[in-house]
Amino acid sequence: MHDVPQRIVVGVSAEPEADELTLSACDRHTFAHVAWLAEHLNAEIHLVHVIDFIDERLGEEEDNVDGPVKAALRDALEALADSTKAKTEIVFRRGKPWRQLIAEAEAWNADLIAVSPRREALGLTDRIFHGSTAARVLRRAETSVWVVDREAHTPIENILALVDGSPVSKMVLDTAGALAKALEGKRYALRCLDYPEDIAMKRLADAEEAISEYHRSVQGTARAELDALVGDRPCEVVFSEDWVVRAAPKVIESEDIDLVVLSATSRTGLADLLGSTAEKLLQRSIASAWVVRPKS
Repeated sequence: MHDVPQRIVVGVSAEPEADELTLSACDRHTFAHVAWLAEHLNAEIHLVHVIDFIDERLGEEEDNVDGPVKAALRDALEALADSTKAKTEIVFRRGKPWRQLIAEAEAWNADLIAVSPRREALGLTDRIFHGSTAARVLRRAETSVWVVDREAHTPIENILALVDGSPVSKMVLDTAGALAKALEGKRYALRCLDYPEDIAMKRLADAEEAISEYHRSVQGTARAELDALVGDRPCEVVFSEDWVVRAAPKVIESEDIDLVVLSATSRTGLADLLGSTAEKLLQRSIASAWVVRPKS
C-alpha cells in the first residue's frame, strides 16, 4: 500500500497590483488546499517562490532583484505559513519555475508537488508560474503532482481512481485508497472498456454473435482484474464503454467527485499520456487531479 504524502512542495507566483507585488489569488487557493491536506496527513510543506523575472520597478540589474522581491513577498508568504498548523518552510529559488519546483522536490525528497492550473486570463504571471510551468511540472516531475482546481473545495470526500488494467493501475487505486482512508472519504474506480477486435470480427459470418461473446469476455476479464486490484478496501466500481475523457467528467459530476487520481503513463507504459489523454482530461475535468508516476 502506498503511503500518503508527508512532504509537499507548493509553488506560489507573484503578480503586480497597484505598483506592488502580491501573491496570486489562484495560488492562495492552492495553498489553502495543501494546508488542509497537510494538517489531515500530518505532513510538512515547503512553500516555494521562484524569482525568474526582472521587473522595472525593482531595478534593472539582476543582482538588485532578489532582495526587493523577497522583501515584497516575505510578509505575504509568512502570513500563509502562519495560517496553517502544518509545519511550513518558506523557500526562495531563482531560475525557471518548473525546473526549480522539481529541483526542490528532489532535494527535499518530497512526495508531492502541488500546482495551480492554467488560468483563463494570462499576463505577466503566465511566464512566472502559470500555463507552461504547470504543464512542464506534470510532464517532467518524477514524483506525484496535484493540480488543484480553481473551483475545488474542502473537505475532500469522494475520490475517483482512473484505471485501465495496467500494472500502474494498482498504484492509482492504492493511492486513492490510502487518501480515502486517511481523509475518511469514499473511493470510486472508473474502468473504460474498448473492443479493438470489433472491426475484424464484423467480417465473420456470425459476426453479431461473435462480437457479443467477445464483449462479454472483455467485460468479464476487466471485472476480474479490477476485483483483484481493489482488494479488501471499499470501492465503488464504474464501468463505461465511452472514451475516458468523456466518461470521467460524467462520473465526476454524478458522484460529486472532489479528486481524480490517474497515472501519467499509458497502459502499454510506452506512451506518456500527458499531452494527450490525461492532459485533455485535466482540461475538461471539474475536479482536482492527482497524477501519480511510477518510479523510473
